[in-house]
Amino acid sequence: SPLGVKRQQTLNTINSIKASGGTRLYDTISEQYQNLQNFSSKHIKALVVLTDGQDTTSKTSLAQLLKQVTLGGPDTGEGIKIFTIAYGDPQGKGIDTQALTEIAQATGGEESSGTPQNIKQVYEDISKFF
Repeated sequence: SPLGVKRQQTLNTINSIKASGGTRLYDTISEQYQNLQNFSSKHIKALVVLTDGQDTTSKTSLAQLLKQVTLGGPDTGEGIKIFTIAYGDPQGKGIDTQALTEIAQATGGEESSGTPQNIKQVYEDISKFF
């Protein structure tokens, strides 16, 4: 429905969201990767993942995810690329850049580090791949 008169209510709802609970990072990437695989299209397929890289509740392990997303064979050039953005504590505490780098590299994507100051540039840099 049109946003119009609901704009302030929507902004208030967004501003009241509090992060809590666990993170299903690997499961979510796996599910969305599979959804993109099932989507028939000649267009570029990519996932952009903005996260601290911490996975606390997935059933999928990092090794299983890497096996699923690693490109190979004749479709390597047309495979789904995953671009990860490590985003969190400004000093990098609690950010698992190693896992994010492994995920991105397995697909021919890239890992970047995002901050409130550079996030717009990070997204602009990613957009250059398309």
